[in-house]
Amino acid sequence: MSKDNEQQMENDGHTRPRFRSMRLIAVMLGLGVLLSIGAGPLPASAATQGVTLGYNPGAPGQCTWLAELEFHDYTGTYIDTLGGNGNAMYWGANAAAHGWTVTSQPTVNSIVVFQPGVDGAGSVGHVAWVTSVSGSNISVVEMDFPHPYIVSTRSNVGGLKAGVAYILPANTTSAATNPAARAGLFSGSGRADRSR
Repeated sequence: MSKDNEQQMENDGHTRPRFRSMRLIAVMLGLGVLLSIGAGPLPASAATQGVTLGYNPGAPGQCTWLAELEFHDYTGTYIDTLGGNGNAMYWGANAAAHGWTVTSQPTVNSIVVFQPGVDGAGSVGHVAWVTSVSGSNISVVEMDFPHPYIVSTRSNVGGLKAGVAYILPANTTSAATNPAARAGLFSGSGRADRSR
């Protein structure tokens, strides 16, 4: 999320002041989950499905909205990343608390969570969808980086570093093994085509 939209996120109904202390606990729990995961790659078949939603909880125009949309396009479900706070920086902790597998290993077809300050993320963090992994680098499709409602891609993003986590979908056989399932998502410019 860009810094321009931090105040909007604080006032858009996703954040409630009474949950401020709960946010700290969620982040601490999330970091504990991330630290407890081994250094080796997690087999995709080991990923667990957590709580799902019947709607996209992301704020329109924000990185959270596109990450949820991409997750839904891949799995057919929306992931419950809501907790006391829906800002991107809390997604790893919120997803783990809702039963999803969260790892520190770069993983294609996952949601990457950037903590504030990591790879240009603003003070509320940033999320994106991982489209490819090459060694420790990832390529992503994202929104609101740096402007709301603008979908863009980045390549050669350092994906194996402190402050980066990956939320894995439990569905590992849809678009991952059927590239044609995602073929209509991108135009020749590399930008997501949501006109369909």
